[in-house]
Amino acid sequence: MTEQNEFYKLVRPDYCSFYDEKFKWPIKGVVEVPSAIAVDACGSGLHLARSINDGLRYAKFPFRILK
Repeated sequence: MTEQNEFYKLVRPDYCSFYDEKFKWPIKGVVEVPSAIAVDACGSGLHLARSINDGLRYAKFPFRILK
């Protein structure tokens, strides 16, 4: 079994990304991107934060927090 890291994503109230308003995040479940590099929080594929505080600089109020 592979180890899974937990990251945070702050999204719009409708679960869309702040950067890409067309991408809607799932309400629950695991998000997988086959081409993403699982080395760091941000990189190829997904842009995530290691902590909620780190994600705040990319979000605007109001927002939802996904873990």
